[in-house]
Amino acid sequence: MDYISEIAAFYDWAETHKISPTAVLLWHAIMYHAHRAHWPARLALPLSVLMARTKAKRDAILDARASLKQAGLIDFQSRVGNQSAIYHILPLAARCPHTNPHTTPDANPDANPAHIPEIQRKKQKIHKDTPFIPPTHEQVAAYCAERNSTIDAQQFTDYYAAKGWLVGSAPMRDWRAALRTWEKNQQQHTLKGGPPHGRTHPEDHRRGYGEHFSLPGIERV
Repeated sequence: MDYISEIAAFYDWAETHKISPTAVLLWHAIMYHAHRAHWPARLALPLSVLMARTKAKRDAILDARASLKQAGLIDFQSRVGNQSAIYHILPLAARCPHTNPHTTPDANPDANPAHIPEIQRKKQKIHKDTPFIPPTHEQVAAYCAERNSTIDAQQFTDYYAAKGWLVGSAPMRDWRAALRTWEKNQQQHTLKGGPPHGRTHPEDHRRGYGEHFSLPGIERV
């Protein structure tokens, strides 16, 4: 029996069945002890333990226990004297078709919108609809300091401000990602022996360096 699957199935079941709050607490208490005991066929639980777990009184526990049995969620056997009742969890997951934790996810869930949870789709829509706000020089400088970057924050800001914050012909969506791209390009140019970024003007590639390299973030013309 899978603990998480049973809990999920229980809440699926509860959507169409009426059950008291005390019965919900009692079911969870019995499930917890059954799980801790590795799902024994017969689970002895003292009434005092269930009362402590649910914070409910004796009579409320007895009523909730009877309702759970009537609903087909548990079975139990009372015993005489001071002996604890014997409980048995009746699995729900196999009876709830919507609960299937072992379903293999689609290899490419983004290709099928039906596989994307509603909350995720809303987040994606919000991200797409959120207008781009150009960063200030201070924000770029702070991000460079955070990454220990050698990118010239003022050069980066001036360059994209002059271009209307476009990447190629498309509006920029993430200036941090653009800055990281400059870093990668700078590293590549350094390895190839090109001039270090930050010591040249953004337009230098048009005045002699263009045949050998292009500065990070600047399209070759």
